[in-house]
Amino acid sequence: MGDLSELEGAVLGLTWRRGPLTAHAVRSVFAESPAPFFSGSEGSIYAVVRRLEGRGLLRGEDRPGDGRAARDLSATDAGVTALKAWLRFEDWMAGPTPDPLRTRVLFAGVLSSGQRGDLLAQAERTLEGEVEEGRARIGACDDEASRAAARGALAVAEARLSWTRDEISRLQRA
Repeated sequence: MGDLSELEGAVLGLTWRRGPLTAHAVRSVFAESPAPFFSGSEGSIYAVVRRLEGRGLLRGEDRPGDGRAARDLSATDAGVTALKAWLRFEDWMAGPTPDPLRTRVLFAGVLSSGQRGDLLAQAERTLEGEVEEGRARIGACDDEASRAAARGALAVAEARLSWTRDEISRLQRA
């Protein structure tokens, strides 16, 4: 059956958790997500849905009387088995996650000290807002799994804010 990519696992998991869903509804969830790591573009989500259907992990059923040819997607038994396999913890998950700010700081030596300070100050302001929004998201969750995910996202935002403040301090001491 092969391993699922992160996007495939997320689409399959979302369909299992909230399904049946149309591909458009799946796309909407990704497009509204505060996490920028998964593309909510039509091309990426619809391609993943087609791949998962082709592998027998999702089943699509036509909606009676729907002129748009929308189909309700559900996880198959094989899809649930694949989802369970995808959920295992792997060593690479403990490593650094993609972080565009960290990447930019790596190359910020090309900027003047003032420009680096501006970059970090903007990051600090934005991360402060993200921490505040993260706390609000936890309160808006309607189930424990969503709250757990929101707490994880908040912890990451708080860690990034702390790191950014440390970098601001180092720059000011330099």
